[in-house]
Amino acid sequence: MSKCTASEVIRLPRFTAVGAMALAYVIKVMGAVEPDEPETQALADQLLAPLARWSVGSSAR
Repeated sequence: MSKCTASEVIRLPRFTAVGAMALAYVIKVMGAVEPDEPETQALADQLLAPLARWSVGSSAR
């Protein structure tokens, strides 16, 4: 699976409300990271770990 930017994802035809909510979540989590407080990065890593591990397989239609 190729990587794409947030602006490219938003233009995808299959971008759904769930995708929009996931993107908003990532933005909020990353916005809470403070460079001078390493524990905020550690928390962000934990909060985003399930999304980082998530893989979308092909579905039978």
